[in-house]
Amino acid sequence: MRHRAGLCGAVLLLAAPLAIADGLPSVPYVQVSGHGDVKVAPDMLDIALTVTRTDPKLAVARADVERRSDAVIALAKRLGLVSRDIQAQAIYIAPEYNWQDNKREYLGQRVTRTFDLTLRDLNQYPSLIDGLVKAGVSSVDSVIPSRSDMPALRAQALAAAMQDAH
Repeated sequence: MRHRAGLCGAVLLLAAPLAIADGLPSVPYVQVSGHGDVKVAPDMLDIALTVTRTDPKLAVARADVERRSDAVIALAKRLGLVSRDIQAQAIYIAPEYNWQDNKREYLGQRVTRTFDLTLRDLNQYPSLIDGLVKAGVSSVDSVIPSRSDMPALRAQALAAAMQDAH
């Protein structure tokens, strides 16, 4: 009997923390979920792009990247992008190697500059892409549709979800 009481006591001591740890409230509650969405067309594009060049002479690679970067910025301004919509990152320089037959071959210095552009006039997109190609952009890394009024749209979707939950 004493053994059984000790075992029950041990089980109760172990069960108490488990009951608290389940994360459920200790008072009666009702849990609901709701879904809300707002469907709108994008009114702007976030575009990430890269200008890069590798050359044995650092000065040659850097001058080329700077020239093409200047062309990207000039194009963006010509298409009406304001300064806050043109984010040019710092120039990154690193040696580049190629492995061939278990030997490391030095290719030169790789100079890279990335840009994030926000295009608010979607009618300018074809001109922007055409101009980026002419400016010698190495890659367009992403084009993400977005909205300028995203916080208000999130609030509308949340309100719709709350209404759906009710």
